[in-house]
Order: sequence, then C-alpha cells, then structure tokens
Amino acid sequence: MAAVIKQVDFKEAARRHWADAEHLTQSGRHPNVGQLYGFMAECGLKALLVAHGLPTESNGDIRWKPRTGYREHLPALAQLVSTLTVFPDGRAATRYLAMLPDLAHFDDWSIDHRYWTKAAHPLSSLPNWREAARQVGEMIDAATVDGVM
Repeated sequence: MAAVIKQVDFKEAARRHWADAEHLTQSGRHPNVGQLYGFMAECGLKALLVAHGLPTESNGDIRWKPRTGYREHLPALAQLVSTLTVFPDGRAATRYLAMLPDLAHFDDWSIDHRYWTKAAHPLSSLPNWREAARQVGEMIDAATVDGVM
C-alpha cells in the first residue's frame, strides 16, 4: 500500500500566504493581499490547534467532525480559538493565545471577499488585518522555538 503524502501543513501555508501578501503589497494588489492576510491567520490558528492535539487526517488536514467548527474560516475560527475550551490539551495554549490580542481585527474579513469587485473590498481594514496576521506569525515563531510546532 502506498504511503499517504502529508499534503496539508498549516504552518508552512501560513508563512507562504504571509510572504505572498507582502509581495503583492508592493504590486498594489490590495484585494488579494487582504485575502492572503486572512488565509495566513487561519492557517496559523489551525497550526496552533493541531500542535495542541487537534486530530488530523493522514494527509495532515484537520479531521472533519460535524459541528466542531475547526474547519471554519475567519472570523468564526478566531472566535472559537479565543475560547480556551477549543484546545484539546486545555490551558497549555494560553501563552500563545496571549500573543494574539488583535484577532478581532478579522471580524470584518470574509472568505467571500474573493468574489467581490475590487471597488467593494474593505481596503481600509488592510492595516488591521496585516497587524493581526503579523501577530499570528510571531506566535508561530514562538511556538516553533518552544518546540510546540
């Protein structure tokens, strides 16, 4: 039987989305930048969940269970993560959650922005989304140094 390739790596995806967002900023592709900041934060939060015991499929994706919300997008995912009960290992993730004071900046972010016209995007939210995504990146770095991720 062939081994299943781990296709999903949330930490790597978070870092890739951050790098692409920063690159697109230089090109003035702001609507896509906003999407990538949100995807970066989502992937970083999911990496934290997995690092703290959330079960995954053999390909690395979060195991699907009805009504858990773990496979949600922002802002619903951020709201779940901000409650400590979402972590399978309880309060061990408190240190990392404390590093994310601005997750609520994604309250006006939507996965559906990918369909919107350029003129309809909430570009005024970009600085807030960037700051919240930056904090997620710092959390990933700290968890990596700590050996958690």
